[in-house]
Amino acid sequence: MKAWQIFTHSLRQVTGNLESAMKISLIPMLIQIAAALVLLGGSVYVQPAEMMRQPGALASNGGALLIVSIVGVATGMWMAVNWHRFVLLGEMPQGYVSALPSDKIWAYFRRMVVAILIIFLAALPFGALHLFVTLTFLRELGESARAITFALIVFLPMGLLAYRLMISLPGAALGSETVLMAGWNATRDENATIFLLALISVAANLVLGVVGGLLSVIPVLGIGIGFLSQWLATMVGLSILTTLYGHYVEGRALS
Repeated sequence: MKAWQIFTHSLRQVTGNLESAMKISLIPMLIQIAAALVLLGGSVYVQPAEMMRQPGALASNGGALLIVSIVGVATGMWMAVNWHRFVLLGEMPQGYVSALPSDKIWAYFRRMVVAILIIFLAALPFGALHLFVTLTFLRELGESARAITFALIVFLPMGLLAYRLMISLPGAALGSETVLMAGWNATRDENATIFLLALISVAANLVLGVVGGLLSVIPVLGIGIGFLSQWLATMVGLSILTTLYGHYVEGRALS
């Protein structure tokens, strides 16, 4: 199965290059966790589900969550650009404070914002369809049925759209002239593969989340496991984009 081959190839990119992965990601990830610890008291790592169930907690921490999110996006792009360049160009990190190619990061940000806007606009009619189906047919059903319907009508098609659009992001990190739709065009006949890859990625993240949740009863251990889980999920996610770009846009073989 090609989706599984892409996933395992991406996983090996991380596990087979742990030193480089740590050099590229450690400082950005530590900045992220420091921001969460200072502004949210570590609750984003220890009790994320509990926070999401409490609107009052979210409202009272709205400013802090916004700052943490901005820090996460900025450091995530820093990591992403350097990781894409390491894998696709062989650009070795020189130390634990990795390069900060501001022009590439800015190009990455611009392309990501455009992709997100396209996804948002595309989601509007699907969201309207979900609302119509809910009000017309599911009014008397419970939250589980509505959640399943939302996943089928909105989440799955938008997830597929997002994956195919985001394939072009590594091109921005490389300074390539490839356009935003390069990944979309290159995966024109690969919807089934991309869809299965997305399902595998979600399942892997769920496993990490369950393991982290079981170990979060010990606060210090919970923070450590949360950090490691987020690090692995982030690096494998970046590697999947890198692999997709290398394979479909650049025509590289999957080893």
